Amino acid sequence: MSKLDAYLKLMESPTEDFIQEIIHEDFFLVREEGLETHDEFIDYVLGHVKEGHHHQVDMIEVKCLFENKNSLVVQDLFDSVFENKRFSTITYITIKDGLFWRAMMNKFQVDKDTISLS
Repeated sequence: MSKLDAYLKLMESPTEDFIQEIIHEDFFLVREEGLETHDEFIDYVLGHVKEGHHHQVDMIEVKCLFENKNSLVVQDLFDSVFENKRFSTITYITIKDGLFWRAMMNKFQVDKDTISLS
């Protein structure tokens, strides 16, 4: 499975077992709202698909900007159900031992009528 395929599965149909399989035990995510450690990240991602959760999102589009042996850079477009706003993020993920090791995400609010990353 490519890094992009793993990321897409993470966004579309995550399970705790799958997340544990693809993230390093020392994983953390830096995002504007704070730092998500390994266990916090699992809860954060599972919240994306849990109805009524404050992290619930409706994913519109995901675009790979760069992928190689050690890195993955993706941009996505989604609606935050809790905030009733549309956002685009750019996420840079580094790989260690074949697993997602570190990630940094930058989030931008966009107009609700934005329908594509193009």
